[in-house]
Amino acid sequence: MLLIFYSCNNAVLCLKPWLSNKQLAQLVVTIEATIPFRSTAELNPAEQLFTRLLQTNQQFDLGMTRLEMEQAIHRAVKFANRDVENFSFADPVIFLDKTWQILPELNPPLRNPSQYSIRDYCTALRTMESFFLRLNSQQIFQQFRQVPNALTLEALQGRSQHNLEIARLYLSTKIVAIAILEALLSRRNPKQPVSHWLGSLAAEQWEQQFLNLEAVAIAKNLVEQQVLQIVDQGRTRSCQFDLIKSPFTAFLLRSIGFDQMTRLRPIAEEFFIGALDSEQFLELVPYFEQMLQF
Repeated sequence: MLLIFYSCNNAVLCLKPWLSNKQLAQLVVTIEATIPFRSTAELNPAEQLFTRLLQTNQQFDLGMTRLEMEQAIHRAVKFANRDVENFSFADPVIFLDKTWQILPELNPPLRNPSQYSIRDYCTALRTMESFFLRLNSQQIFQQFRQVPNALTLEALQGRSQHNLEIARLYLSTKIVAIAILEALLSRRNPKQPVSHWLGSLAAEQWEQQFLNLEAVAIAKNLVEQQVLQIVDQGRTRSCQFDLIKSPFTAFLLRSIGFDQMTRLRPIAEEFFIGALDSEQFLELVPYFEQMLQF
């Protein structure tokens, strides 16, 4: 919120010599509209913005007509919706690519791929998972007086909901896989940087170090099918701090299935917060004896 205030203030200071107060007001409402994920419980955020513009127009005698103010909010809504359009991408892989691009911005340790630890990486994923779990797809895109129209808004919200479900399950399964890795590696040196084991993950024969386990029924719906495809085939855009594929996660999904991975997610959280030690956690993981051969 404070960043938006400074953005508005700087924009006004820089452009005041060239723009009228009416134009500056329209600029400010456009910037304010980009505040994302606001609750719509009481009043549509765009309607609230329109109400404040009405009051500002009257208080400072900006000379804006009602039509001009409505058009200003329409432009602001269109601009704000473009700012979050990645949530509605038809391909969830591209949505995840965008998510992975911002992880180092929000988690400074990831900016140094040769030094960050497994726990640093896991903390970044848990933080993003928590954000996606709280996020309501109804609060991503804005609407003001049929802009966008009802059908367009419904499509945007539907694709966003699907992408959120993909992201939540993708992150959850990766977090469980990381918890198992951390528990296994705690027998060696848990403080070693991820680069120490990332090279092993990149090797084609890495999964062959595990015993072949009988495959289980793994994908019961489209979300699970797409998540399995993503962990198996990878995201499309490479990044410096992570592999685009998740071979260990794919191995676990094929070995124990989505249901078991979902069961293990809250147990993994107990391990992260110290309520379980590595041995206690691994005892709750199916086939963990075979994994000890890693």
